[in-house]
Amino acid sequence: MEEERRARRVQTSAALLILGILSVVALMVGCAVGSAAIPLDQVARTLMDRIMSREVQDETNALIIFGIRLPRALLSFSVGAALSVSGACMQG
Repeated sequence: MEEERRARRVQTSAALLILGILSVVALMVGCAVGSAAIPLDQVARTLMDRIMSREVQDETNALIIFGIRLPRALLSFSVGAALSVSGACMQG
């Protein structure tokens, strides 16, 4: 009984970890794709520079990412979360 509970907890933790990593990757891809293509490594570097309060290397990419693409990607994640919660509430 206890082993089954522990195995289920490990499976749940692994699933949440994988979903979290996939969400971050999807967010980065959402910031990379657009009319001005920005490579994923540049998106990651720009995000890390801003998080670590370092000077951003390419100001144009930073403006595109933080002014247009990141807000759009975060809004889409928020709308998706709201729709999933409302769907769960409707099912009871």
